Amino acid sequence: MKNPFGKPITKLCFDDDRLVALYLLHPIKLDLKNKEENSLFSMFTMTDPDYFGMGIMTRLANEVFDFVRKQGYSRVIGFANENSRYMFTQKLGFKEITIMNELIMNMPVKISSKLKCDRINSFDDEFSEFYEKMRPTHNHIMIPRKKEYLNWRFFQNPENTYECYKITHNNSLAGYFVLKNYLGKKGHIIDFLTLNEHEVFDTVLMQSIDFCQKNHLTTLTLWTNPTIPIYNHLIQNGFYEEPMNTFFIQKNLTDRLTLSEKFTDWYITMSDSDVF
Repeated sequence: MKNPFGKPITKLCFDDDRLVALYLLHPIKLDLKNKEENSLFSMFTMTDPDYFGMGIMTRLANEVFDFVRKQGYSRVIGFANENSRYMFTQKLGFKEITIMNELIMNMPVKISSKLKCDRINSFDDEFSEFYEKMRPTHNHIMIPRKKEYLNWRFFQNPENTYECYKITHNNSLAGYFVLKNYLGKKGHIIDFLTLNEHEVFDTVLMQSIDFCQKNHLTTLTLWTNPTIPIYNHLIQNGFYEEPMNTFFIQKNLTDRLTLSEKFTDWYITMSDSDVF
């Protein structure tokens, strides 16, 4: 409800007083070549098992799509699992962009860096300014990593605890990254935005490895696509890819929009998914 991009949009279906299905989206911004677009994230689709096979979710979703078109939203993105994949792509008109690959490093590994890295308790204007500085460099479709979004996503989160870090180089911000302990098994690099410099990448890895070792975690993982400069650095330092049961999908809500169906056009991290 405190999402800086707007309140969620929900459609409910009742059988008398019994809630039997719901579809929920929440607003997001997408930055496309330095122009922000009003978009939506497909978050919850739920149907009572007693009401399967009646087409309720298809009807709910199409009614929601008709509503949000009139509100000026142009795109819906989301992450489907194997159970919902068919419904989204075959019934609701979503395009499957890719199956998400998890980049994985097994412990123990040692990497060193001399850059300053500090844990932070909030994101301020400095991080919004850093995002603006990085926009022309990345030139990917992405949720704007400004302070309002970052604070909502990581410090106002009611379910998860994240550790957020800033990297400083020559007294200037060189990037941030966010870590999470997943069930005492994995360390996740949930999100990151940094200068495209090897020493900065090493700082992210050094602190992330230290986080894993302190928490007795056996692997370090993250999401990114091969066109993001850190990708090759990760592969060279022992990361490998494994496919997940997660599918990145999107739906066009307007004829004026040309969908990008290449994952390499997107800046996606684990933080873009509600699961993490």
